[in-house]
Amino acid sequence: MMPMRFLSDGPSPATVRASFAKERIALTGSDAGLNSTGLVFEAHQVFTFADRDRNGTMDRGELDLVRRILASMDPDLIPAPLTKERADRAMTWEKIDTDGNGTIDRAEWIDYVTREAREHGERPMLKLMKLLGKRVNDMWVPGM
Repeated sequence: MMPMRFLSDGPSPATVRASFAKERIALTGSDAGLNSTGLVFEAHQVFTFADRDRNGTMDRGELDLVRRILASMDPDLIPAPLTKERADRAMTWEKIDTDGNGTIDRAEWIDYVTREAREHGERPMLKLMKLLGKRVNDMWVPGM
């Protein structure tokens, strides 16, 4: 069983910001060319919660967990113009793993979320990321 990790166990916020800047990962909405700062924050949260093994990438199993959670959500909770089916079709491995290396890194995830926000609107994507973040976090089990 893996010990629980706390935010204080990780690198300092300054170190994280420097790392994200070096890797060109959007930290705010304006970094990603969006109006909403909350969307990028929520997308980072979903990625962090979905990265069960804490290796900094999502593998197919971790993305499948997010997709299963999305599929189990009440359709009335999915913000228009999104639908469960549309969101599920958009959340494919090929659309997210743009470098084709077999894993999804944080930058690819943020790029995917911002592309979808430009297509479907920032507000619906923000609501979806909030819902997914809560659901994925609720399913967190230590050591998984």
